[in-house]
Amino acid sequence: MRAAFPAASCLVVVLAGCGYVGPVLPPSPLIPNAVTDLAVIERGDRLWITFNTPPRTTDQVAIKNFSEIELRIGPEAMPFDFASWAATAKQYPVSLPPPNNLDDPQATPIATEIPVSDWRGQRVVVAVRTSVKHERFSSWSNHVALNVVEPLEPPAAKAEATAQGVALSWAAQRAGVSYRIYRQSPVDKQPVEIGTADQPHFVDPFAQSGIEHRYTIVALEGQAESLASAVVKI
Repeated sequence: MRAAFPAASCLVVVLAGCGYVGPVLPPSPLIPNAVTDLAVIERGDRLWITFNTPPRTTDQVAIKNFSEIELRIGPEAMPFDFASWAATAKQYPVSLPPPNNLDDPQATPIATEIPVSDWRGQRVVVAVRTSVKHERFSSWSNHVALNVVEPLEPPAAKAEATAQGVALSWAAQRAGVSYRIYRQSPVDKQPVEIGTADQPHFVDPFAQSGIEHRYTIVALEGQAESLASAVVKI
């Protein structure tokens, strides 16, 4: 019986030697990838800001929770430099997204709005970055520069049937403003853009007789737009 113990010990040594120990990997720095799809538009009296949070870190680790989303807006200076811009840019709070699925992480859409009155009459830059661990931020996102103008009013339109089609008209706004026209017929699930106008009038030559059409108009100036007008039915 005593002879069995050395043999068993050798067997243990042989089996232990069969395992492979890989290189020791350093812990992930947990730095998120940068946001790449930041978009900003002035609509009515708000700046509407949208983007998607990154699902993974720079070393491809799935992100479950964010500790912070840092959104900043500040005056544009040329040449543009993120460090000098961020030093004076104003930070705005952004709600964190719900926890992500680590087995199948997905980008999460984020939307927030800022009062136009904070930046009216200025050319500003908007950018965002995220963090999984405090003070370990991603690089800044694509930056969006825009002129923040006096909010545009929704046009007050009227419509009438003419030999040329449905004629729409409304009061002119300030110089440089154009207009986008939408139509919705019974077969459309939502309004469809049918044209633009530089003057406060538009004729829709393709309106079909005998059915109701619903028109809305949006005023435009640069990266600013009004809220949609009240619906005009004819």
